[in-house]
Amino acid sequence: MQSDTTESKVEMADGEYPPLRFRVLMSVFLVIYLYCITLTVCPSTAFRNALYKPVYPFLSAFGFWQTWNVFAPDIRTDNFHLLAIVTFENGTTGLWEFPRQDLLTGIEQMRAERFRKWSNDRIRYHNYTFLQPDAARYIARLHRNDTSPPKTVELAYFSADIPPPEKGINTPLPEHTKHKTFFVYAVQPEDLK
Repeated sequence: MQSDTTESKVEMADGEYPPLRFRVLMSVFLVIYLYCITLTVCPSTAFRNALYKPVYPFLSAFGFWQTWNVFAPDIRTDNFHLLAIVTFENGTTGLWEFPRQDLLTGIEQMRAERFRKWSNDRIRYHNYTFLQPDAARYIARLHRNDTSPPKTVELAYFSADIPPPEKGINTPLPEHTKHKTFFVYAVQPEDLK
């Protein structure tokens, strides 16, 4: 009789579930995650945006956001690339480009895609101005220099209008010749730590 109890305990040990608290937390996380992802892929309407606004910080913090506006409702009319102009205390300047898919190999493109999407689809646009100071601080830290630290970081882009489809088929896109600075950040000493 004793051996039957021991065997049943061993069998139960192999088939045990995680603690109830863990299962509840995982279930809550999955429900919230599915809710967020469902909202993300829904068309942008006033109702959807009202439901989406409270969960957007969570999605943005973990990179779970997605947009489908390449095709509609507002089609992008320009092709651009972002760069930063870093001015140092001694008056010299340096340039730093955000990842450009057209200059990367296939593997590099895959590795840089999320960063490119964050920079090209967020940093430049007025809805996401809250990200611009953080991007500028990140770039300032990349250019940290003890002899002449960064003084300002300008976020800018070069762009060119995308030709209409009937004129643009099988032709290279025009060079990015239009320049616009959209954000200037004065670097503070604590930003470089």
